[in-house]
Amino acid sequence: MGLNAFQLEKYASCLQERIKGEYLSKAVMIEESAFSFSLSRSGHLLIVLDANDPFVYLSSEPLGVTSLNHPLASFFRKEFSHAQILDVHTEKEDRILYFELEIVDDIFQKARRTLVIELIPHRPNLLVLDEKGKILITRRYGSLSDPRPILKGLVYEAPEKKGDLSKLSHDFSYEAFLSSCLEKETSLKDKRKHTRFKDLLSEAQSKIKASDRKIKAIKKDIEQAKLHLKDGQYGTYIYTFLPSIHPEAKEMDYYGEIIPLDPRKSAIENAESFFLRAKKAKVAVTKGQENLERALNEKEKYETLLEAILSSEESALESLAKEYGIDKSNALLKSPLTEKGCLPYALTYQGVTYLFGRNAIQNDYLSFLYATKKDRLWFHVKDQRGAHLILQKDHPTNEEIQHACEFALLASKLESGEVQYTEHKFVKRGSVKGQAVLKTYQSALIREIPEEIKEAFLQAKKAKLK
Repeated sequence: MGLNAFQLEKYASCLQERIKGEYLSKAVMIEESAFSFSLSRSGHLLIVLDANDPFVYLSSEPLGVTSLNHPLASFFRKEFSHAQILDVHTEKEDRILYFELEIVDDIFQKARRTLVIELIPHRPNLLVLDEKGKILITRRYGSLSDPRPILKGLVYEAPEKKGDLSKLSHDFSYEAFLSSCLEKETSLKDKRKHTRFKDLLSEAQSKIKASDRKIKAIKKDIEQAKLHLKDGQYGTYIYTFLPSIHPEAKEMDYYGEIIPLDPRKSAIENAESFFLRAKKAKVAVTKGQENLERALNEKEKYETLLEAILSSEESALESLAKEYGIDKSNALLKSPLTEKGCLPYALTYQGVTYLFGRNAIQNDYLSFLYATKKDRLWFHVKDQRGAHLILQKDHPTNEEIQHACEFALLASKLESGEVQYTEHKFVKRGSVKGQAVLKTYQSALIREIPEEIKEAFLQAKKAKLK
């Protein structure tokens, strides 16, 4: 669980070698326990203060587009807009990282600051100290009665070390540690997305549950109405045997089928009641089917929205929100994410998944909204309108690339032709929906598609992306 004190000391030296002299900027509070800073040369510095597994690492891309509103985020944007990293170190064999920074203050004078990151499981914290070691701001404040008070204006004291450190491992691999951090990015991105679009996700989930209740009630009403569809026949039976029905009879037997009668009504009145109930039942079934269709469509709309949000890049969602409502998350309700046909198709062949669109809406979603790795291969028929396809595998073989080209042709209703492919990061949105512009690409000429590929393509279904 995280690095121990000795491993962290080695890690601090690695960070020192990589980012000393660089400048921090663009502070983003990803969510309540995660922060990101842009670095002038090395990508981004990510600080994750997860209670069970706090860690700090360098990432090639940011995990959030907009920052959450929080005093700490505002402080970082103001104080660290152009802070230079002078040193990265640990002290006294403890699990605390110290970033020594040089900033330019409000009166344009250089000043020193220390960013302290306590990577202690179950009680991680982040603090900023002035040149005298006094606390300027912290993520987690305490009280004067605490054994170690954490309050603004007090001189910072590191927590007291506990336990026997002699048995801790000194082994450390920067590459292995970075790899483990990068593996956690997906869950961190999902957590960020749930925070950023919390209200909309809650609304979608609430609407789905409400739709389920409505669908259940409508189906029950339809079944109840169907019980009376035969009432018209009962009315006809009564008219047919009118002379033989006793005026006070409570039922009549029609060749073994018992028809209930209201003894307070005449036989003709009973027949008319059955005709009326049959008419109402027919109307109720028709209306019920219409209401059921609307309820199913409403449920599908919110299911599509929910699935699309959870499967999309946050940066793309941010752009959509701005496009449809000045950066309000609820604006996504008016976006293509609620359209019935926005989710692409998927098929799995020989253990590899291929995602593709069959129209402009699906292509647009798959290529510019769907969250996939930047180095995944993207395919499209060269110089023609057709399907966008993504091969969902790292380092695919030449055979798998050929299969992707063949599936891209079939999805474009072709059986031969030239297919261009490139890494997803080189695909940019064109001027119209579903149009793609490629920075660079390779191509493959497919003259004939094997029958087994055609058969596999027929198994494609709407993708369940998350």
